[in-house]
Amino acid sequence: MDKSAIEKIQESNALSIAREQLDKQKLPGVLVAPDNTKLADLEQFMPNARHFKLRFDTKVIGEFVRYVSQHATKDSGIFVDDENLSAGCCVDLGTTDKPLHKYHGANLRLKKTAAYSAILGKVGCKLGQKEAAEFIEDWKHEIATILTSEEGEMTVGQAASSMRNLSIEQARETNSTVSDFGYSASAQERLEAKNKDRLPAFIKFSIAPYHGLGEREIILRVGVIPSGDAPTITFRIVGDEALKEELAFEFKDILEDKLIKCEAPIYIGTI
Repeated sequence: MDKSAIEKIQESNALSIAREQLDKQKLPGVLVAPDNTKLADLEQFMPNARHFKLRFDTKVIGEFVRYVSQHATKDSGIFVDDENLSAGCCVDLGTTDKPLHKYHGANLRLKKTAAYSAILGKVGCKLGQKEAAEFIEDWKHEIATILTSEEGEMTVGQAASSMRNLSIEQARETNSTVSDFGYSASAQERLEAKNKDRLPAFIKFSIAPYHGLGEREIILRVGVIPSGDAPTITFRIVGDEALKEELAFEFKDILEDKLIKCEAPIYIGTI
């Protein structure tokens, strides 16, 4: 008997033993095959697929709710990531006793509005006078109020003009000290933004930050940094962390309200 025949017999015996062990353990969906066996998936020739394989993505809350309401069952799971304003539904999740394949799902990620994107694009940046003035002029229809440091109101035109006319003033101070044993003097140069008292201190926008969420007030604090020959202007969102928290709560509440009739359980978190 040659070597290949012996190997075939050994392989056959090993397969028989493996099948017996699998039958005893009652493991479904397990196939034992020789090393040189090629397996072919015949699903493409079948009239229907074995599983529904689809991942639906949208940025619209209404479309996500409509899709989930049509397809989700008690064996599905909805996961809300309130911090990132996104959500996902695993339609064929199953249970711990009978897990499913997780081929079918839907994802929602809210889209920022153009106005909110424009604000975030300027916040934290050092802006030139022209750029800062043009920013408030471009979005004047979304601005509710502009306040000075004394809480007086300004028009968009006045605020933009004050930004353009801001200039740098250079001052020189001399300090001297006289003692019994001598005299010392020091000179110190100082850069200040001239006319900064006429600048806006706060710019209040009234916008919806994300599509699908409500309108709210977003306040920008205006700052000036004297540097070189021309000052730079900065914007900062007042209460930025509180704003993010409010948006997260609103997003979660909207989804829970719209999916209240859905059979699938809702979880706060991600998978």
